[in-house]
Amino acid sequence: MSREGVRVRRVLTRSAAVGVLVASLVTAEVTGPAVAETTYPSWDEVAAAKANASSAQAQVDRINGLLAGLQSSANTAADAAIQRAAELDAAQAALQAAAQKATDLASQAATATSAADTLRKQSGTLAAQLSRGGGSDVSVRLFLSDSTATTDSLLYQLGAVSKLAERSNALLQRATAQRNLASSLSTQAAAAQTVRQQRDADAKKAYDTAASAKAAADAALADQQTRADTLYAQLASLKNTQASVERQYAEGEAARKAAEQPASTGGGGGSG
Repeated sequence: MSREGVRVRRVLTRSAAVGVLVASLVTAEVTGPAVAETTYPSWDEVAAAKANASSAQAQVDRINGLLAGLQSSANTAADAAIQRAAELDAAQAALQAAAQKATDLASQAATATSAADTLRKQSGTLAAQLSRGGGSDVSVRLFLSDSTATTDSLLYQLGAVSKLAERSNALLQRATAQRNLASSLSTQAAAAQTVRQQRDADAKKAYDTAASAKAAADAALADQQTRADTLYAQLASLKNTQASVERQYAEGEAARKAAEQPASTGGGGGSG
């Protein structure tokens, strides 16, 4: 995983440690107007509701509903941040693979080019030896020879010349094959380099997206922290308990539901 992906996950983990429901308040910048239009109870409304049992229960239900809705929105925001981090990891992996392929192909092309040059030189050396040995002259002398010893010697020379010619031709063919391979690999390397450049751009874009998602989540969490504290305090006032108790209960419920459904974070959680 990339360092940026790890940082995103650490932020989410720290948020969960503070309280799953508190982390749920990462919604204002992420979910837009629908969340912005949500109205929250004032302290005056809470005080008035305490005078009547049914009104008090209605406010308790209202606050728990708000917290549950914020939890659902938080799950979406957290999933989006993690997804962006995963996309960044995938983009960086693709970049590394493309860069490695481009490097490997360029190296193979250079090796093939060097091999072709070596084979051409060897073929040229043998051709020079053939020229100095006078292959056609040996054939003429063999035709004109009337001595068995001379004929045997000339046949041996002719065989040697023939072997040299075969070897020279084989080397030339290998040199041609290596030259063609080098040309093909060079073309592939150029294409791979183009892909690498595109993957580099993709990775940079994914990094910017992941960084923006993390920054938005951080800003939203900081902005909504006070709202969560207020909601828990109001809930405690209505139920004649303490805000810390209500928070702990909500966190416990959220953790229990998350354990029951490990594939996805459970929604809601309240004490009323």
